[in-house]
Amino acid sequence: MAVRRTTLLHPDPMTTHVRVSIDGSRTEAGLGAALDALVGVARGFPRALGENEDEEVPPFLVVTFHGGGRWLSERRFFERAVRFASLRPAIARYVELVNPASWRSDPFGKTGFWTSIAAPAGSLAVVPLALSDVKYVATAIQHLRGVDLDHETFHRSFVTELWRRWGPCEETRRLIAFRAVDGAGQHGDEDLRWLAARCELGPAVNADADAFARLVDAESKRERYRALYVANAGRSLFADAPGRFARWLEFFEERGLAFEASHRELVAPNLYAPKPWGEAWESAASCTERD
Repeated sequence: MAVRRTTLLHPDPMTTHVRVSIDGSRTEAGLGAALDALVGVARGFPRALGENEDEEVPPFLVVTFHGGGRWLSERRFFERAVRFASLRPAIARYVELVNPASWRSDPFGKTGFWTSIAAPAGSLAVVPLALSDVKYVATAIQHLRGVDLDHETFHRSFVTELWRRWGPCEETRRLIAFRAVDGAGQHGDEDLRWLAARCELGPAVNADADAFARLVDAESKRERYRALYVANAGRSLFADAPGRFARWLEFFEERGLAFEASHRELVAPNLYAPKPWGEAWESAASCTERD
């Protein structure tokens, strides 16, 4: 039997360590069996994360795979697993199960569930997944809904890399629509400004700006400060086009959104490049000695 068991350990009050037994860390069968075991454990989250129901849920999750006297990190496991198309749906399922936004309630109060101080739980799986197959950009969007984007690490570079890799398509337009309002986070405005000016997002949006505004309206669920975030997105997208910016605001006004005078000022964020993708991801994914 390829996978004998999974073990949950609590080396400290802040961390849950999931150890997965694996036989065949480079084969589809071996990786698949270990992945099934991991998904089985994750189905019990968040309740299974605590030793006692009355305790606070540890905010850090570490996953390692063990077999044949050797061990494999979560990062290396998923880099191998995504090479097999048959395993990708289960990888997406794991990403969903470790996402606090998919749980009945978020025990972390939107401060995030983490693998390390730079990598949210699930990111070591969803990054290679979304970069391997464009249809899993949707999985990345849902993952980002459960991430504390007010404390971004590699995320700006990740969004840019997805756009560059897959180009303008339905999946990446949805990604940018999410980034515009709900996913604005710490660097969303700078992201949109750079993509619009240097990565062909501008022509893609300008081809039918109202259609993109409809997509943003559909993708965004934020209610608090909604007008501010919508206006900021417009400033980034239409930094050099006052008429298009005015139409952007008008579109949302027609749907009941009220803007203050300050929202109508076209003051665009600075234009500067994100960190190169390889550098940004290596810094985040290898920031722990466990890898």
